[in-house]
Amino acid sequence: MTKTMLAAIALFACLSQAGAGPVLSFEESLGLIRQQVLSARQEQVRAKSQALAQQIERLSREVQGLSYEASRLRLKVSDLKRRASAYKPDQPGRPNTDPFFRSDLQWAVWGTRDLSRDVESALREARSLSGQAGKDPELVAPAQKLARNSRILSSDCSSLESEIRWASWDFRRIGFSMEAWDLERESSDASRNSRSLEREAQTLLGKVQ
Repeated sequence: MTKTMLAAIALFACLSQAGAGPVLSFEESLGLIRQQVLSARQEQVRAKSQALAQQIERLSREVQGLSYEASRLRLKVSDLKRRASAYKPDQPGRPNTDPFFRSDLQWAVWGTRDLSRDVESALREARSLSGQAGKDPELVAPAQKLARNSRILSSDCSSLESEIRWASWDFRRIGFSMEAWDLERESSDASRNSRSLEREAQTLLGKVQ
């Protein structure tokens, strides 16, 4: 005997003992139990949908922030490239012409490394969300926003990668080969993962529509 049947019998017994008002038949009691179970399941589905929508919205905001960071790094690298053209390394009795260049270049390396790591993390989360998603009108708007922000991020990461590629020769020329290599590697990873993120966001959108 199922739990639903047992619950229906218990409800039927309670109503019979109460003796107040019309007594439900066994079939009516069972129908009431089934209605309650259906309502509980529908509420669970709504709660899951709302939670998933919030997760997609949060990821979309994070992706938007990563896009801003990629643009900021591109401007920084462009400035460093300009400064590198006038940079004179240390010489005996004469310091280099830009004492903050090394630290600023290292900041760009760290920032690009963080960007690459965060884009990869966003890609993993997008794949997880896509795996949970199904056709759901409530998820269409958040998924559209994520797809749009992911497309912008992919473009910004590609621009950053191109800027670094052009600047690397100048960095190597003045003795910063390791930094140039780190920038190229991290920006390439960020660009590749951002393209994967864009595709994953489109997959998610297709699932919920």
